[in-house]
Amino acid sequence: MFSIALCESSQQDSAYMQNLLDDYELTARESLNVKYFPDAEQLLQCLQSGDYRPDLIITGIFLPGMSGIDAARTIRRYRYDAEIIFATRSTEHAIEAYELEAVQYLVKPVKSSRLFRVLDRLMSPREKYIFVRQGKTARKIPCSDILYCETLGKYQVVHTKHDELHIRITAREMKKLVPPPPSIFTALGCSYIINTDNIIMLEDDAVTFDGGSVLRLSHRRFTALRKVFMRKAPVQH
Repeated sequence: MFSIALCESSQQDSAYMQNLLDDYELTARESLNVKYFPDAEQLLQCLQSGDYRPDLIITGIFLPGMSGIDAARTIRRYRYDAEIIFATRSTEHAIEAYELEAVQYLVKPVKSSRLFRVLDRLMSPREKYIFVRQGKTARKIPCSDILYCETLGKYQVVHTKHDELHIRITAREMKKLVPPPPSIFTALGCSYIINTDNIIMLEDDAVTFDGGSVLRLSHRRFTALRKVFMRKAPVQH
């Protein structure tokens, strides 16, 4: 089930958006769990409790108390793992919205076609793959299986949960194979591409992955990776 937080102070606009989401459920045959919040403070309190993690937040901008923009800044600062759509009657905050990595900025009254296109994109199968060739052999690798890729001479070594794959391509070509930012992959220069979703521990310049594999990094690279990883870690209260 796809979880949506709807943050909107206007009851009329909230009802309108809820009707659109109901229509999407019927036409796309998808199940949505929509939770309503009348202001940003209540949304943030619910997120900070740690018990609520929506897939998507749809929020207005001109809200009582904290604005939708300021709420989004807090959400991004604490790295809550949710996509954000802004819905408002003004275009003046569009640049700020995209700087906050919003997936869409919708001007009210929101057209169903525009909202539905965004939902279709977000609801599409989340598993992604890379396709690689070794001589006459082609292989499809789920991105979720990849632990990290490293450059060794003229080869890229793809370390997966099950084996290692040596591919004769450049680091630049390898970066083009994995999904671009924002994604689960973090590049450390031309030497490594790390799947942060498969990290279970960072300690003493060593990265421990799901399954027990360990990668030791230079202190500089380890520090850069830790900064990225800590942004995704839940905030303790």
